[in-house]
Amino acid sequence: MSKSIDDVVNLETKAIYTHLSRIKSAFYKIMDASFAKYYIVSGSGEEDRKVLFETKDIIWNNYDQLTPDTF
Repeated sequence: MSKSIDDVVNLETKAIYTHLSRIKSAFYKIMDASFAKYYIVSGSGEEDRKVLFETKDIIWNNYDQLTPDTF
């Protein structure tokens, strides 16, 4: 397992690109490309890689699940 992680994070092996490609393919298999593009890692060459999904669109339920009402 350590070797696999080392290979993925080692920029000289470029193994990360194989994994990103597999993840991208999996998203395209389960959803339309117009939606998938927001969840896959994008970018090429020297530009930064990023996911286009806006984190401001995440709705968090910030309530205490251990309130006395739940007992």
